[in-house]
Amino acid sequence: MIRIGKTFRFEAAHVLPNHDGKCSRPHGHSYQVEVVLAGYGLVDTAGASDEGMLMDFGTVSAAWKQIEDQLDHRNLNEQLPPQYHPTTAEHIAGYLYDFFQAELVEGGPQGVHVTSVRVWETATGWAEVSR
Repeated sequence: MIRIGKTFRFEAAHVLPNHDGKCSRPHGHSYQVEVVLAGYGLVDTAGASDEGMLMDFGTVSAAWKQIEDQLDHRNLNEQLPPQYHPTTAEHIAGYLYDFFQAELVEGGPQGVHVTSVRVWETATGWAEVSR
């Protein structure tokens, strides 16, 4: 199996209204996101720009650009659909997992799948979704 990963960053605010602590107040984070894709084959079309790759990193970056503005410098409580509330790192990771799965896998290279999405809420705390 071959795995590739790409990391992104965004700044956003949120509030966890039922949290028993500081997170019950509006606050922000410098989030880091890592998406990992895996598959068993490389593109073998001779002369193709993605020849020898599982997926071009540029393709992963282009997908991120489609969602980045919805997250960066936004209130995640207003941006994420209700099924991803409360806006914990776990739910944000699930939201992004579902996004990357739809954008990169469905209709993409055969045999490639999203292995995981990890979201760092702080420099030392993260949540990961893998399905």
